Amino acid sequence: MGRWAWALAGCLAIAAIVAADAGAAHPTGKRAAAVATRARTINWADGRTAPPAAAEPAFLRELPAKLSVPGAGVGRQVLAAYGAMFVARGVRLPPEVIFPSSQACARWQATVPQLRRRLAGQWVDLQVRPMQALLAAVAQARREGLRIAPRGEGSSRRTYAGTVALWHSRVDPGLRYWVSRRRLTPQRAQTIRAMPIGQQVGVILQLQTRGIFFSLHQHKSILYSVAAPGTSQHLAMLALDVRDTGNPKLRHILEAHGWFQTVLSDTPHFTYLGVSQAELPALGLKPVKSDGRRFWVPNLGPVHLPS
Repeated sequence: MGRWAWALAGCLAIAAIVAADAGAAHPTGKRAAAVATRARTINWADGRTAPPAAAEPAFLRELPAKLSVPGAGVGRQVLAAYGAMFVARGVRLPPEVIFPSSQACARWQATVPQLRRRLAGQWVDLQVRPMQALLAAVAQARREGLRIAPRGEGSSRRTYAGTVALWHSRVDPGLRYWVSRRRLTPQRAQTIRAMPIGQQVGVILQLQTRGIFFSLHQHKSILYSVAAPGTSQHLAMLALDVRDTGNPKLRHILEAHGWFQTVLSDTPHFTYLGVSQAELPALGLKPVKSDGRRFWVPNLGPVHLPS
């Protein structure tokens, strides 16, 4: 799969993340510790190719070997927002941080072993180990008088086109809002609306540095509201939106089976990481408290909590 050039204030290149062994599962236990010391190569956006330096964040060092990793800009923001899944164990990982097209995404999804089960009247599609862990969590919850249920249709596997539709559900109203507030001209809004999706993502994230936000109520980063097209963890079949997650007992059961909250402000969203909570810091993830919950996010610098 090729790289995707994303424009940000001109041409801001971000790299596709390509696994050396496409879709290879991460090892666990003692073997994981051994693999953590193996030689790695990071292909930086500026063309440098070198093993990650000791000063690099641990999260980058824990990514699968021989990746093309953006060092700054749009790609870095996306990795910080949704990248926790790239240190998941026992699963197949996407070959890129950002799928460049619907075709690329669908081709990869078709190669991944997956299971489909019906839970609480909704179909759930996940990779094999995440599904097995979810079913074990559902059984434990039932024994404790609780119920783990998907939030609704589209709570698990999604299509690339679905992520584009969700993106536009925030961008289009946001453009109208900021035109009405005279922060954007109608001509500028129309130009943004007509951009190729990759270029549009870069421009939207750049506008946010000026306080022009595109979340549901235009008050926080769009990445706290929807994933940029091609980046959703649901595309990897490693995420599930869960109903009634206000109950801490339910969240603890999911965590005990390898499911954690990793996307700030997205309270129904759980990501399968396949390890215990005690192992998460060594993978370069850090706990952040928000909305009375604990989210495990890539430790790539300061976190600005959504208001």
